[in-house]
Amino acid sequence: MYDIICDIHGHADKLENLLLKSGYEKLGGIYIHAEKEKHCL
Repeated sequence: MYDIICDIHGHADKLENLLLKSGYEKLGGIYIHAEKEKHCL
């Protein structure tokens, strides 16, 4: 399974909010989704 996010150029704050709402956690500067075992740099 993949999470697909459209172009967010210039909207890092919105991307961070989207990742958090999607179940990702920020650990050591990397967003990790434990259930999906995915990483987002």
